[in-house]
Amino acid sequence: MNDTTTKIALSERIRRLWHDRTAQTLTLGAVLVVLFGFVRPPAMVDRVGVDHTYIFLYKTHSPKKYDMVIGGDSRAYCSLSPAVMRKSLGTDESILNFAFEANGYTEPYLKGITAKLDRSAPAPTVVLAFTPMSLVPSTAYWNGYENCLDKTGWALYRDMYMPRLLHYFEPYEWRYIYRRVMGETPIRYVWRYDADGFVSVQQFPEVREVNVEKQHSAFKNNTVKEARIELVMDWVRKWTSEGISVYGYRPPASAQVVKIEDTEGGFDQDEIVRRFQEAGGVWVDVGSDQYATYDGYHLLGHEAVRFSSKFAAKMLADGWNHGQPKLTLK
Repeated sequence: MNDTTTKIALSERIRRLWHDRTAQTLTLGAVLVVLFGFVRPPAMVDRVGVDHTYIFLYKTHSPKKYDMVIGGDSRAYCSLSPAVMRKSLGTDESILNFAFEANGYTEPYLKGITAKLDRSAPAPTVVLAFTPMSLVPSTAYWNGYENCLDKTGWALYRDMYMPRLLHYFEPYEWRYIYRRVMGETPIRYVWRYDADGFVSVQQFPEVREVNVEKQHSAFKNNTVKEARIELVMDWVRKWTSEGISVYGYRPPASAQVVKIEDTEGGFDQDEIVRRFQEAGGVWVDVGSDQYATYDGYHLLGHEAVRFSSKFAAKMLADGWNHGQPKLTLK
């Protein structure tokens, strides 16, 4: 069979396939799925940037090491931006926000922080966000980091790479359009996930309401435990004895939330600061009531930028770039 005959045969097969109803239906269906995925109505919660399932699994399983590692829960990944901190610190050193949702300070997680840290860096640094939820039993039992760590093989591959493809098959969310038609002003959120682990949240419009009932229920039979505090302090002593700078802070929250956390959650900040300093850490007091949140305890994205810049400036004032923290910042 010569080339001309082969081309004619191939052309005939393509023509027959094109006129096949099954092939036409599958092609049209695929086009419509992708098209509807692009023109879907606004979601009440829109996620942009790096895929949100991918980034947390990548932070967990990537062997890459960093000069500075930020630890904590969702309030940590919503409060410190590595990109802003690097700019404010005037450094090219790498920074990872290694915080996770519903995350507590457990032995596996603290080991994970250590594994991410490049100890050969000029100023190896650990930054710890202290919140009541990072020290209660529930976040030890259901731990964001450990849930990611437990995923291996197919489950890991599936959750890292498939969600972005499955976006086009998500059902439409008509609540936004319905509420607009009914004259309401629905609240929308845009969550942006950065490759360095930071999560920026925008709220439209910015109502900044506090779900008090949620705060009360969070600490029912679930208060800060001494064993969890001592575990963290043991690691702070270990890190500082090895020449690693350790900074601690309490992420900003509304006065209403802070009161509930202190009285019902059993969070004694003065005691934690004292023990943290005795272990060799440097406490950075950033002021809780100077920054706006979208729910009372998670910073809005633009406020996190301001907070990150100020936090880094205080680290510089403390002599961070020399790798020798020397004072407690107020």
